[in-house]
Amino acid sequence: MKRCGAEPYKGNEKYIFVSYSHKDKKFVFPIIEQMAKDGYRIWYDEGIDPGSEWPEIIAAHLNDCFSCIAFISDNSINSHNCRREINFALLKKKRFISVVLEEVQMSLGMEMQLSVTQSIFKYKHSSDQEFFAKLYEAKFLHECLGKPNPDIIVSKSSDYDENLKDLFGRDDLIREPFSDRWFLEADPAYNTELSDEDAVFCNNGSDRQKNVWLIRCKTNEKIDLPLGEFKLGRSDTINDYAVIGNSAIGRLHALIRRNQEKSVIVDCSSKNRTFLNAKALDPEIEYDLHDGDFIRLANEEFIFKQTES
Repeated sequence: MKRCGAEPYKGNEKYIFVSYSHKDKKFVFPIIEQMAKDGYRIWYDEGIDPGSEWPEIIAAHLNDCFSCIAFISDNSINSHNCRREINFALLKKKRFISVVLEEVQMSLGMEMQLSVTQSIFKYKHSSDQEFFAKLYEAKFLHECLGKPNPDIIVSKSSDYDENLKDLFGRDDLIREPFSDRWFLEADPAYNTELSDEDAVFCNNGSDRQKNVWLIRCKTNEKIDLPLGEFKLGRSDTINDYAVIGNSAIGRLHALIRRNQEKSVIVDCSSKNRTFLNAKALDPEIEYDLHDGDFIRLANEEFIFKQTES
């Protein structure tokens, strides 16, 4: 019986939660193995002891994770549990990436919900090397990076049988649907008013979704801003976007916090200050951002943009 070669992470450091349909494990497990081999700390729901209440364990790990990767496919779209996991991650404002495994027909609601997250279309990449290079561009994943594990052997998709039992001999493709109770125990603030079938495809109480990004004036680069916290600075290890080679920029210079309602910018006590529309910001205080606002980090200029769809 072939199992994933990477053990789910156990420990107190930051880790990535992986959401996937068990019907897609032949595609997902080789990716998990490669990431674990490269040193990323990853938790996924393989090998939970049969004596445990596994949905409660999944909800707790999703609540505690630093970031989430969701693998999107026809199987996951039609999975009650995958939809609940994704919805919970977005409501908790987890740093989120969706990896689209195949060309899928998404509902308008799903397109709207995932449009504010970073998506990587794996099936469009010509090689695994190209895919992983794109995936690892997500700087927040580096927060979950430890030491490489060279002993992990990366499998091929053909190595996995679609009809595998799990580690304990249970049918690995059949899981009981999650109840809201599991997520409420992980987080009492979890919203239970969303419908079972369409929880992830809602608009979180807003009639319209915002697309939000920065434009770096020097390079005309577009920098997408996901929900949650987005760090800007000189260091390429602690920031989501690094201004490399500019000594005027602080190691962690500023950050942008974004939820469904608004975006704010905070100066992180930088030496050379952060400016909003030419006004110097007081450190560690939130300032609201609006479409067209002019942001300057020391001598690096950006334009804040947002549109509703």
